[in-house]
Amino acid sequence: AYGYALYAEAYGLPDIAERRQAEEEAFRALLHTPLTSDADRAAYAAAVISRQAQSLGDASATERDHPMAVAFRNIALGEHAREPEALRHVGRPAEPAPAADPILAAIAASKAATAAFDAFEAELERYGKTSGWAAREGYLSDADAKAQKAVWQTVPTTPAGRRALVKFARTQVQRRAHPDGDVDDSAWLLGREAGAITCVRG
Repeated sequence: AYGYALYAEAYGLPDIAERRQAEEEAFRALLHTPLTSDADRAAYAAAVISRQAQSLGDASATERDHPMAVAFRNIALGEHAREPEALRHVGRPAEPAPAADPILAAIAASKAATAAFDAFEAELERYGKTSGWAAREGYLSDADAKAQKAVWQTVPTTPAGRRALVKFARTQVQRRAHPDGDVDDSAWLLGREAGAITCVRG
């Protein structure tokens, strides 16, 4: 595979991309092969060093997951596990990353709005009412309610998002629960939690 890739590059053959990819896949398979004898280690070292020091590689290992660093750990320590997913596509097009679950951003925005409102309330309790406090409280309260409403209106698209929605719903119940067990707006809030659970089961 290495020889074919060099030949394709040297002569500008039309299948250069396929040859390069085949060489990369073969090299990655070699790189993560268990070594069971001194003969294995000697042949492995010669192959990896030759490839990395020539036109298809880079002999300067600057990161833990560089092929030379991986090869060293395999030879010296017997560690031959594959590198992180981010490096498994070297030499070939990487698949696009999956889109983030919109519920996670909505929950984060709601938490930030709630934190801002809580910080204001704590400041008000500590320093007392100042000029314009009512307008500021109203603004932060409305922002908190609007951000929370956006959470309830967002449909999670991943299992992690559905679990996060249930956790968020439970947090909202705890936030509104009184020591005696009463809950503000219980029918509305518990209905939201039921909806969250339905999303998870669905």
